[in-house]
Amino acid sequence: MKVFIQKLWRLMDLGSTTFIIIGFGLLIRLVVLMMFVRFPLADDALSYHEVALQLLRGENFSPYWPPGLPCWLAFFYQILGTSEVVGRVSMLLFYLLFSAFIFLLIRNLSSTRMANMTVLFFSVFPMFILHSVDTQTQLPTATCLVGIAYLSLQIITRPKGWHIVVLGLMLALLVLTRASTIPLLALIPGYLYFKTRNWRTALTPFLIGSVLVGGWIFKAHTMTGRWIMINEANSKNFFLGNNPYTPLYRTWWFGSHKKGEPGVPPAYTEMVANIIRQSPEGNDQLFLKSALNHMVTRPDLFLVRTANRIRNYFAFYTFTGSYLIKAYSVPKVLGWLVIGGDALFYWVIMLAAIRYLCGLHLTSPPLETILFLLLLGASYAGPYWISFSHPTYHFPIVPLLAVLAALFFQKKITLTDKDGGWFPSGRRKFLFLMAALIFFYVQIEWVFMMRSRL
Repeated sequence: MKVFIQKLWRLMDLGSTTFIIIGFGLLIRLVVLMMFVRFPLADDALSYHEVALQLLRGENFSPYWPPGLPCWLAFFYQILGTSEVVGRVSMLLFYLLFSAFIFLLIRNLSSTRMANMTVLFFSVFPMFILHSVDTQTQLPTATCLVGIAYLSLQIITRPKGWHIVVLGLMLALLVLTRASTIPLLALIPGYLYFKTRNWRTALTPFLIGSVLVGGWIFKAHTMTGRWIMINEANSKNFFLGNNPYTPLYRTWWFGSHKKGEPGVPPAYTEMVANIIRQSPEGNDQLFLKSALNHMVTRPDLFLVRTANRIRNYFAFYTFTGSYLIKAYSVPKVLGWLVIGGDALFYWVIMLAAIRYLCGLHLTSPPLETILFLLLLGASYAGPYWISFSHPTYHFPIVPLLAVLAALFFQKKITLTDKDGGWFPSGRRKFLFLMAALIFFYVQIEWVFMMRSRL
C-alpha cells in the first residue's frame, strides 16, 4: 500500500496526469447524467432552459433572468436540438473549462502536483458534480471568476494576445450571467492598467466586454422598448432583502416564498402588489426606491441584516442535497450524506485558506496575488451582502479560496513553512484559533437557524 501511494504521489507531478483526472471527473458526471436524465429540469434550471428556447425562436420577452447561460444553451440547441439532454451535456464543457483554468492558475502559483490534487478535489466535490449536469449558473460563474483570475495574472507577467481577448469574453459572460458583477468590467481593466501601464492591454478586454454586454442591453431594448440593465431581477432582489418585512437572518426568504404561502405577511403581499400595478417602466425604480427608503428609515436593521448576510454567506452549502431530494427523488438519507460531503469539502478549503492567511507576512512573495484573489472574490460577493444572501451564493468564490488552500498544503508538503506546523506559532496561533472559532460559529448558527427544515 505504501509503495502504491508513493507511485500515485509521483504521478501527481506529471502534467499528463491532469488529463486522466479530468477524464475521471467527466466519467463521474456522465454516470450522474445518465441517472438523472429521466428527470425533467426543475426550478431555475428549467427557467434558463425556457429562456434559451425563447431566444432560439426569436420571441420578444421581458428579460427577468440573466441572459448569459440561456445564450450558451441556445447556441447548442441551434446545432444539436432543443432537448433538455443537450442543455445538460453542454454544461460539461464548463466543467472542462473550469478544470483547465483552476489547474493553470494553481500550477503557476504553486506546483503541478498541487494543481492536479486540486483538480481531483473538485472532480469529486458533490456540489461541483451536480452543477456540471444541471442548467444552472453556479458553475459558469465559477469558471469565469477562475478564468479571469488566471488570465489577469498572465497578462501582468507573460501577456499574449489571446489572453487579452479571452479575458474580454470571460468578463462579458460573467456580467451577462451575474449582472451584479458589472463593476468588474471596469475594475479588472483598471487593475491591468495599474500593473502594466499599457492602455491597449487594459482597454481591449474592456471594449470586448462592453460591446457584448451593450449588445444584449440594446437587444433587450428592442424587445421591450425599455432600457434594462441586463435583466430585471436585480432591483427586485434588492427589495426582497431590504423591506420592512424582510427577516433579519433569512434575508433570502421572500425570494423563495410567494403570495399565499404560510408565513408570508398580507401587508408584504399588498406592498408588492402596489408596486407591480405600476407600468413595467416604473417597477425597477419603485422596488429600488422602496428598499432605499427602508434602509434610510431603519439603518439599524440594514446593519443587522448585512452582518447576518455576511455570516450566512459563509455557511456550508446545503443546496445540492436538498435539490437532489426535491428534484431528483433521491432518498433523504442519501441527500443528507451529500450535504455532509459538501460541508466537509468546504470546511477543508476554508480552514486551510484561513490558516494560510494567518501565516502571511507583509514580505510574503505572493501577497499581492493573494490580495487580488481576495478582492476579486469580495467584489463578486459584495452585492449579496447588501441585498439578500444564502450559502448557495458562495459557490463561485470557493475555487478562489481553494487557491489559498492549495498554497498552504504546498508549503506543508515541501516543508517550506517557517511559521510553525499545522498551527501557526506565537500570536498568529491565537489569530487562527479565533478565526476558526468564528467560522465554526457561523456553521453552527446556520444549523440552528435552519433547524425547522431538518
